[in-house]
Amino acid sequence: MRSIKHKRRKQVSRPTRGFNGHLYDSQLEAAVSMVLEDQIKPLGGYHHGAVELAIKYLAGDGSNRWYVPDWQVTGHPKVLIEAKARVDQRSRNHLTAALRQGYRIGVVFPNPRASELPLFQGADLSMGQWLQSHGIAYVTSPDSSLELLQQLIFLETATTEEANK
Repeated sequence: MRSIKHKRRKQVSRPTRGFNGHLYDSQLEAAVSMVLEDQIKPLGGYHHGAVELAIKYLAGDGSNRWYVPDWQVTGHPKVLIEAKARVDQRSRNHLTAALRQGYRIGVVFPNPRASELPLFQGADLSMGQWLQSHGIAYVTSPDSSLELLQQLIFLETATTEEANK
């Protein structure tokens, strides 16, 4: 019997939906942008123009990696928001790298079920539980994005005030 070798294709991000002069990789990103409008700034990718922020970190094999978040909160340079349907290994590496560099991050899931899915096949931990264990706030709907934004800003303000005492 002849074996067939499958080559994994490199995933290419294609903008799918437009809003406010920008194209987004998913309907989830577009929905979050519609809710938060002027309160967030898209950070990069070819569909947003020049990359505004790229977080550099070392991978497990010692090579350099870059993470470009979805949005930065206007007026709060250390507060980031991500739209995620899944928190895979690559996403977890990006999020922990940003946390180590002092960023506050919030994640928007498309629905409550997404946060309850296992982190990986056979895992006891859900994606939401992993985020909570790392101090990352999340909401389970684009309509709740404003609540997430307010929570992140409040936490950043409280942390800054505590550091200034």
